[in-house]
Amino acid sequence: MEKFFKNRNSFRSWLINNHDTSQGIHILFCKGETLTYDEALEEALCFGWIDGVVKSIDINKYTRYFTRRTRRSNWSEKNKTTVMKLLDDGLVALPGLKAIKEAKRNGMWERIQQSEVNEELFIEFRKLISASQLALENYDEMSLSVKKTYVLFYNDAKTELGRTNRLAKIISRLEQNLKPM
Repeated sequence: MEKFFKNRNSFRSWLINNHDTSQGIHILFCKGETLTYDEALEEALCFGWIDGVVKSIDINKYTRYFTRRTRRSNWSEKNKTTVMKLLDDGLVALPGLKAIKEAKRNGMWERIQQSEVNEELFIEFRKLISASQLALENYDEMSLSVKKTYVLFYNDAKTELGRTNRLAKIISRLEQNLKPM
């Protein structure tokens, strides 16, 4: 379903009435004629929704899909910062509060995004795999994107036992000079 919203209030009204029954919505954006993407994202976050796929129509029009967050939806740093501001402003509705609470409970709030892998995480990860010289040598020869994938896979485990198990799998794969699964 494609929908046109003149302003953020009209989208908020739609969310109030449909946030818990709709599976999702394609919003039409037209430069200067509709609410902006940032406005739509802010309202979506207030109700526990998230933006998704963009489809270009022409130079001035595009659609973006919005849907309810799932339990496994990632929270980007941008969205976390935005929703914290919305919380401070008292704009987050109960469904949005529930989505935030669930993300903090299940670890999705703290999950590291690929773009957030920094030098410190690389150094820490190298120390972990250095128990195997072969694994370390093979890792050092891999591309940056493959290294990031390994770092994320390790750090994405929710428990210490999970990280220990993943580290064993990672070292085994690196010793065989294999890319991540």
